[in-house]
Amino acid sequence: MKISSITSKFISKISPKAQVPQTGKIYSQGLNSDVFEKSKKDILEEIQEKRNFKISDYNLLTNKEKAQLRKIGGVNDIQDHISVVLSCGLSLKKYFDELYGKDNYVFVSIGTSPSTIGRVMEFCGVETKYLPISGMGVVSDDFKFKYSKEYAEFLKNQKLTPEDIANSGKTYLFTDHIASGRTLRAFKRMMSEVYGVHPDTNVKYFSLVDKIRRINKDNELADDMELSLISSHPQVFGGIPHLNFMELNLVNDTVMQRANLPSKIFNFELIEKLKRRKLLKYNPANENAL
Repeated sequence: MKISSITSKFISKISPKAQVPQTGKIYSQGLNSDVFEKSKKDILEEIQEKRNFKISDYNLLTNKEKAQLRKIGGVNDIQDHISVVLSCGLSLKKYFDELYGKDNYVFVSIGTSPSTIGRVMEFCGVETKYLPISGMGVVSDDFKFKYSKEYAEFLKNQKLTPEDIANSGKTYLFTDHIASGRTLRAFKRMMSEVYGVHPDTNVKYFSLVDKIRRINKDNELADDMELSLISSHPQVFGGIPHLNFMELNLVNDTVMQRANLPSKIFNFELIEKLKRRKLLKYNPANENAL
């Protein structure tokens, strides 16, 4: 009986044109049994299986594997977006380091929009939190938020309870991209009225775009950052799952979703650039970040 072999392929939707090969063989054995035998597991397949891509994952890669990832790292505007968020993120970090003291604040990203800026903070060693919550721009002033014990437990796991914040001695910086300001106001009300995290001397809420414009003298860069925030870039590259604010009870199912491959490649490229500039710093507090 003649044995035939074929190469199996899977498509990673980094861009409409991008295809990532996976090696393997199918051996026909009788009428009803096909056994798939893989050669060495592809590095991209291993990355796909992870929730996200961290500094600890980067440190395990061989030079050959890093080279393999670099070959696909330039697709789908990854490099352009990294260039913008890296410049803005580093200027924000410098500003916060001087204002609150290095390692004395926590950067908290609300929803998806600030998430790629959050990655810059995270990989520069700043303690960083990501809160999946979206759709709050439609909340009216008389809206009554409902308590979700699941979201309360999630905040506890992220060490964002009133007790955690008070005992840390750090300043907590909650940020969102802001246009009308309704999202940030609504989130601030929810955290205060429902979960007991009140605005205080060590709890601050601010607009990401406004802050970048105030501290960065480069208006063109600020414009690029705002354009990136209102585009799909943070949603594609940030790796933070979408969670409607009316469905906070589904947070556990949401955070178990795997981040997409483009966001993991984005993390890899960002880590690479920070390492070359000697700015990469590991913080154990970030290992369980979304």
